[in-house]
Formats: sequence, C-alpha cells, structure tokens
Amino acid sequence: MKKSLLILLLATNSIALNAATNTILIKDVKIFDGKSESLSVIKDVLIKDNLINEIGNIEASSDISVIDGKGQTLMPGLIDTHQHITFVDTPSNLFSSVDAYWIGAVAAKQAEDMLLRGFTTIRDVGGPGIGLARAIDSGKIDGPRIYPSGAMLSQTSGHADMRSYNQSHPNMHGGSQAEMYMGFGVLADGKTEVLRATRENLRMGATQIKAMVGGGGGTPYDPLHTVQYTDKELKAAVQAAADWDTYVMVHGYHDKSVERALNAGVKSIEHGTLLSEKGIKLIKEHDAWLIPQARLFTLYPEDIAFFESLGATSVAKVKTLSRYMERSMALAAEHQLKIGFGTDLFGSDANFAKQNEEFQARTKWFSPYKILQQATYNNAQILEMSGKLNPYKDGKLGVIEKGAYADIIVVNGNPLEDISLLGEPEENLTLIMKNGKIYKNLL
Repeated sequence: MKKSLLILLLATNSIALNAATNTILIKDVKIFDGKSESLSVIKDVLIKDNLINEIGNIEASSDISVIDGKGQTLMPGLIDTHQHITFVDTPSNLFSSVDAYWIGAVAAKQAEDMLLRGFTTIRDVGGPGIGLARAIDSGKIDGPRIYPSGAMLSQTSGHADMRSYNQSHPNMHGGSQAEMYMGFGVLADGKTEVLRATRENLRMGATQIKAMVGGGGGTPYDPLHTVQYTDKELKAAVQAAADWDTYVMVHGYHDKSVERALNAGVKSIEHGTLLSEKGIKLIKEHDAWLIPQARLFTLYPEDIAFFESLGATSVAKVKTLSRYMERSMALAAEHQLKIGFGTDLFGSDANFAKQNEEFQARTKWFSPYKILQQATYNNAQILEMSGKLNPYKDGKLGVIEKGAYADIIVVNGNPLEDISLLGEPEENLTLIMKNGKIYKNLL
C-alpha cells in the first residue's frame, strides 16, 4: 500500500474513532512511564478527553472505544528540544529564493511528518515558528506541540547574522529586519538592543529565548573559536526573560562561550560539542541542561554534500565539530549531566527525515533507558522552565501517569531492549496519539 493511501486510511480511522467518543481505553499494554528503568506488567490505560484518566486493570463500558494493545509497549510521545521546523531549506534559498508563505506551507508539512514519526512535542529553537504553533493548537493543521523561541538573538557577525557578504546591516543603513530575515534571527548589539529584541520575541509569543554565544557550522562569517555577546548583553537577555518567568538557552560549542553564558544565568546549553572537561564540570556546577546532537555530527557522505551546499567554510567547521563530538558526549555521560534530546536536523526533507536516527546515534554513550528518558521525562523538565509562559498547563508532558496529557505512542516491541525500533517509526509505531486524538492506529 502506498504511504499516502495508508496515511489517508489511518486519518479516516482516527476521525471516526474520535468522533464517536471522547473516552478511549487502550488495553493490554506494557508501559514505559518516562522514568522507570523497566516496563510495567500488562495494564490498561484510560484516556478521557485530552488527559490520562486511569491506569490499571480497567473494565470497558459500552460507551468507551477500546483499542487492543496486543501486549505492545505504550510510552509517552517523543519530545525534541532542538528543532528548527521553519528552516525547511538552506539559508541561501530561504533568504533569497522563496517567500514567507512558501516557508510556512512547507513547515506545515514537516510538522505533520514529525508527528507521524512519534514526536508529539518540539521546542523550536529559532525561527518564525510562533504562527505555526498557533495554527496547530487551533486545529488548522496537524503537528506536534511547539514551544517557539521566535527570532534568534545574535550580535553583529554572530551565528544568526545570516546576511550575504555585501548585504547592508539593517540598523546601519535603514534596511528592514523583517524583510531580511522573516523572523529567523535578529541582530541586537548592546544591552538596549538585546533587551528590546528579547522583549519583542516575548511580546510575539515566544515561550523561551535563544541567543548565540559562539560561532556555528552553517554560517560563513563567524569562526568556531569566537565568543559572542558580552556579560552585560547576556545578563540583559536573562533578566528580561526572567521578568516574564521564562529562561534563555544558548547556542554554544566551547568552554569560553559556555562559561560566560552560565555566569549570566543561562539554563540550557545547546550543542556543547567542543567542550573540555572544564566546560562539562561548569554545566554540572550550575545545574544547567546540555542538549547535544550525535546524529548531526556523525557525518556520512550525504551529510557532507549537504554542508557543501552551505559553503566551503561550513564543511571545514562541521568536520571539526565531528572530530570533537565523541569526546564531549563521553564527558557528558561520565559526569552525569542533565541531558536533553535534540536533533538540529534542518534544511531539507531528507535531513528532517533523519530525526529518529538520533536514538541509535546515542547508544555509544547512553543506555536505551537513558536515551528514552532524555526524549520524554528529561525534555519535559526543560519545557517546564518556561514557567508561566508554558502554553500547556492542563497536564504533564513526557510521562504516563494519571492526569498527564494523552500524548502517547505504542511501539511494537520493547525499546528498552532495542531502541533501534524507534528509528523506523513507520513500521514500528502502531499508535500515535496527541492530546487525546489519534493520528495513527495500526492496532
């Protein structure tokens, strides 16, 4: 059966089931609850509206729709805390060859595909994802819950300064920031501009703030060794976010940039690929989170081809990051940092489709249990740092327990023993539910 026809049939089945009742009983499943190191004995899970209502041995009444779980594994929906869902093409194409409507349309398709890979929630770490999040929440399109960050904060010549070499600075020559970047990044230099950019993102609906504190692989004019943003600028962003009861995360690779960010009060370090033991210990001392990426920096030939499309300097920088990735991952595991699960795969349909490969890529340093916990319970703790700006307050995410959101996947097999099952979601995920609504049902 062709994939498009299968998805149509699954969607039709889901609509019929959910139209008939707002109460669903999933029987005879073993449960990974997001926290425990082993599966439960066979149990039943009752979902009422969008929450888990009861777990145990439950008798079905005539007004309840029943799904036979067939002894398979029921677990929380997957969470990805480092996504760029609107980076649907290379930066050069995004900022010169397409318009915002094209980006939105393609991002909507990526959101649907991501949900069908089992990811019921993502944290978007930079880009115009706020409108997409609202469209999903209002039921206009299908996709995961999105915690959007809005435009990434960058100093001039920083990692989110995505101008071409001869493009004028928007604040120096009267250019329009919105026209240049369409909400992907904002150039903000000095305390005043950083405060304004942070507050503007919050005004627009960001649930947390993303800033760049060092060079990156995908941009040509910011070497990896650079330290970006001063202490005062970072503290300004942290204070402005805290005033709204939320936090700042940073893109940072090496010790100097990460140390500066931590001292400013940043709570989440993205990447950390060049960190030495000194930097790892600093994250531990500050009780901050590290969200590394294993698959992104495990370079296969097709990956090199993609980074070549970003420019020669990108290829050289990414190869450097790839050489150091194993060291930083090993140190993070050794020092038992608080680790989140994020993929940072962007720029093409093929790259987004590699999202589930991150599970297998982490097995060199973490057990299947640790990886599953990172992608569920741990990531939910990261999302909760958005405090009063958290848009999803009715229940918990990342766990299977009474009162939690009914964000659920069912796996044909035991991912605590074989995490590669999650690498092939089309074959191995037999049920996908978000907010009590079924989007895929092979049971």
